[in-house]
Amino acid sequence: MPSFEPSDQGSSGTPEKSPVSPASKIGPIILIFASLGVLYWCAYPSKIVSAASYDIYYAVWYSLVSPLSGITFTFPWLKGAELGAKASLASLSFGVLIGALAAHKGITRPVLRGVVGVFAPLPMLIGWIPCAVIVGFLAVTTGFMPGGQPQVVATNSPIGLDEMAARLKAHVSALATDIGERSAFSTPEMLSRSADYVRNEFRKLEYEVISNAFEAGGIDVENLATVIPGSKRPHEIVVVGAHYDSALGTPAANDNGSGIAALLELARALRGRNLDRALHLVAFTTEEPPFFQTGEMGSMQYAKHLRGTNDHVVAMLSLETLGYYSDVPGSQRYPPGLDAFYPHTGNFVAFVGNVGSFGLMRQCLKQFQQASTFPSQGAALPGFLPGVGWSDHWSFWQHDYDAIMVTDTAPFRYFDYHEASDTPEKIDYERMAQVVSGLESVVIDLATVAES
Repeated sequence: MPSFEPSDQGSSGTPEKSPVSPASKIGPIILIFASLGVLYWCAYPSKIVSAASYDIYYAVWYSLVSPLSGITFTFPWLKGAELGAKASLASLSFGVLIGALAAHKGITRPVLRGVVGVFAPLPMLIGWIPCAVIVGFLAVTTGFMPGGQPQVVATNSPIGLDEMAARLKAHVSALATDIGERSAFSTPEMLSRSADYVRNEFRKLEYEVISNAFEAGGIDVENLATVIPGSKRPHEIVVVGAHYDSALGTPAANDNGSGIAALLELARALRGRNLDRALHLVAFTTEEPPFFQTGEMGSMQYAKHLRGTNDHVVAMLSLETLGYYSDVPGSQRYPPGLDAFYPHTGNFVAFVGNVGSFGLMRQCLKQFQQASTFPSQGAALPGFLPGVGWSDHWSFWQHDYDAIMVTDTAPFRYFDYHEASDTPEKIDYERMAQVVSGLESVVIDLATVAES
């Protein structure tokens, strides 16, 4: 059952008052654009072939996943601008499917246009109404509404945050500036250089590096892992991972140079730590399209490998796009229905999982709030909702493991997501260091066996 566990901290530690969502003011415009979008694509389906293939990949793929995903998906290449235009584009596959069905059944175009003109708003209703009703009902009945201040305890990290921030910046710059685009699909040699960088950084910390090699798209690629053995329950595993590849055409400073930088700093902070459970720190390859949510996704290969052993994965954390924070009101967006329960200022880190990972999400959020004053939010939602499964934790769900994503929410806040403008200067390294410091406590807690 979906559950929510937000905290109402602002950047100053005090509750913030959320502004009225702009989406609530333009519902009729969205419905009009949705109708026009469906009519256009039904009338001129042949024009699909002239659209950019990468845009069509996003529109069709996420529209076919489910009606809700298609209608509420926030297209990164639109930069979150006009919600009406997004709704029109999200209706693309809906219109194409209706047109194809009509042609197959011999329905005439005038009849088709009449039917579509009446029922085109239905996909929007499918997306908005159940989402709002279910979210509202469960948030109220479970009691996880915005509430009091978390308890604060000292961080476990002896490392100064200023020094950590400087190292985070150095890692991101090495990946995004010195190397740049690192996709197995377009720049495999740069992907290999990225793997070498991560391997060398692990070795500088005196870790043994394990290569989990496989083939993706005809290219030899590898996940890179290091293991801190467990002293009490060595066959129980906590996995903390981040992907080091990039999307096409981007230097990928935030997505996901920031995640790899956080992973390397956690490795530094946890070096020599005696843990009850085994900890796997993993740099995943091939997370981005065209490998996203396929069997050639690096994390899918790693989760499959773990499933074939006698070990048991008790928790997995995916570090995904962790570096962008804003104190500007209205800088944070959500899929429709969620904005009533979460702040509209993008100054927090989010812990996001599917319904089955609710317990893990709650444990991690609670521990983070005990260790850090940094604003944080948490949600356990249906995995098909936009954004919920958009990282390597998805692969672990496919193998029945509890897994969550730790993120700055990526395209719901960061307009440079998957763009050439995703560059190192966009990242707030001081705030990111606070997040990593809090995550150190979370990882230690997950790897610790509670006294009975």
